Amino acid sequence: MKSATPLSGIDLSMPFPENEVGATVELAAADMWQWLERFELCPTLPTIDHLRRTRPEIITALYIPAADGETLPYLSEWMAWFFIVDDQFDHSGSEGQDAQRCARDIDSLLRVIDTGAHSAPALSNGLPRAHAALSDLWQRLPSHLSPNWRTVFRDHIREWLWSDYAEMVDRASERLPALWEYREHRRDNVGNFMLLDLCEIAAGFEVTELTRRLPCMINLRRSAVEHTGIINDIRSVEKERANGDHRNTVLLIEQNHRIAVDSALKVAGGFANECIDRMNTARRELPSQLAAAGITGVERGRALTIADHYLSLVRGNFDYHEQTERFNIGRYDHPDEFKEGNPVYLADVLGR
Repeated sequence: MKSATPLSGIDLSMPFPENEVGATVELAAADMWQWLERFELCPTLPTIDHLRRTRPEIITALYIPAADGETLPYLSEWMAWFFIVDDQFDHSGSEGQDAQRCARDIDSLLRVIDTGAHSAPALSNGLPRAHAALSDLWQRLPSHLSPNWRTVFRDHIREWLWSDYAEMVDRASERLPALWEYREHRRDNVGNFMLLDLCEIAAGFEVTELTRRLPCMINLRRSAVEHTGIINDIRSVEKERANGDHRNTVLLIEQNHRIAVDSALKVAGGFANECIDRMNTARRELPSQLAAAGITGVERGRALTIADHYLSLVRGNFDYHEQTERFNIGRYDHPDEFKEGNPVYLADVLGR
């Protein structure tokens, strides 16, 4: 059985080379699962099964192929945490109709970062599981990362979390966003600005603020996260249709344009191809912008390396759906749980 909506019949451009998954991924998985057990983030068999099928370590290795045997386990822990928390906010039964409770949860998660709440030993400080795990991850950020980098990363986490609040309010008010509005919202909601930040951990250095603010770098990041969101929406059409949630690029095109899903998929594919064109243009123009900004030497090389890591992440996202079963609605034992909003694979890790 296919793991997601197949791409046959959709003319998708993907000029970036495939990323290889190295032998270190199995060791990374073992370390990641020890960490998950320590913080009790998958306390039941269904939650374990769901995350095993999601395979955060494979996704991390595909997204960030520069991660070595030392950094891959840590980055995989971040990836697992992102997926687990995202699932908490993604289903109406666990959180859905209570926007105020969602806002409190978001505020409390961000407060963990801002106050540096202590996390070890696990849960001994009274923090909910997700909060304790986040505290641990944050405290283990490499020491060479500057306060500015940490602020950027924190802000990307914040925007990702608050995008779930926006979706929750829309669900509670039975409102669907316009397609243009959803496309802007999806950049934050897909969560990949955070993963682009993690590319700098794998690289072992961060780019300067001057580099980060170059128009080409901004365009690369925005186009990369938009592309990943569109591809994820294409791949998850059947899962989200079963869930009854039409916040999906393909489903909104289908509804707004009153066209069949096959045609909507092709329109969404066109959006994805536009993102690839913008990324190619930005990468081609980046050297001249670096020269114009007076960025030379080591920093120039770092900027070009990180830009290429962004392209690798887009390729990894394009490929990973074939290697996991996260979006395969057929593998759930009780698909009606989606409509009821209480999937069995959810466990309360936010301490509600």
